Amino acid sequence: IAWEDYNPDNISFSVLKNTTLKLLFCKAIELGFNVYHIDVVTAFLNSPVEYEIYMKLPSELSQFGLPKLVKLLKGLYGCHDAGKLWWQLLHNVLIKDMNFIQSTNDSCLYTHNEKQMFLGVYVDDLPLVATQSDYQWFCETLSKFFKITDKGVLRRCLGIDVQQTVENNILTDVIMSQSKYTTDLLTQFGYNNSKPVYTPAVPNTFLVSNMPDTEKSITDVPTSKSDNITTVSVKSYPSLIGSLLWLALKTRPEISQAVSQLSRFVSNPSPAHLTAAK
Repeated sequence: IAWEDYNPDNISFSVLKNTTLKLLFCKAIELGFNVYHIDVVTAFLNSPVEYEIYMKLPSELSQFGLPKLVKLLKGLYGCHDAGKLWWQLLHNVLIKDMNFIQSTNDSCLYTHNEKQMFLGVYVDDLPLVATQSDYQWFCETLSKFFKITDKGVLRRCLGIDVQQTVENNILTDVIMSQSKYTTDLLTQFGYNNSKPVYTPAVPNTFLVSNMPDTEKSITDVPTSKSDNITTVSVKSYPSLIGSLLWLALKTRPEISQAVSQLSRFVSNPSPAHLTAAK
């Protein structure tokens, strides 16, 4: 139950661009600094609500003498603009209290005005490029405003495994991978026993739609006993392509062209397309 100031369409989250995250790793290697990871605990619950909004409590709580409606004083997970309120609060702390500057190219990237520090914001995950001393300063200062978890050197962020190689206290190499995501993907679609191949696609192969009738449903796609592909598995084709697109975007750009070709047939795939995706 909200007043006039509440706009349910005003939804925004602080999401660091994928290219910016990779640029952070490049900058870390250039400077020889580690990439650290800070997590803000229950981030959305820190944000004060700027308007009047009331929440209806479950009827089961009435037996404890609680009212039917309560006024929200802080952001709550599930509210439409809880992400926006949290981002505004964190932004004000970084700019006004910690002397950071917001990037004009990516609003979720911040640089410090005096120190060599580069901070990314992905909702409540904060990857930070800094020296050890500056990293400690950052954690001590930010903990004055929010409860945080110091995760140390970044090893996993946004579903990406990160391996940092340090020689003589200088960062020399960063490897990004999604081995767990890939393994789970193979298991989910039943491909974990498939034979590996050396290229993302079969050379000199051009996929075309063999179903000119656009009104035909996916459930009408014929099965292929030779490939052990059923109508049910064909129906999972859009989900498979979406998962592969995410993988290509994050850490496996070499499969981008093949996945792009496969994505042309998500609305009406055939067993042949599923075989190519496999």
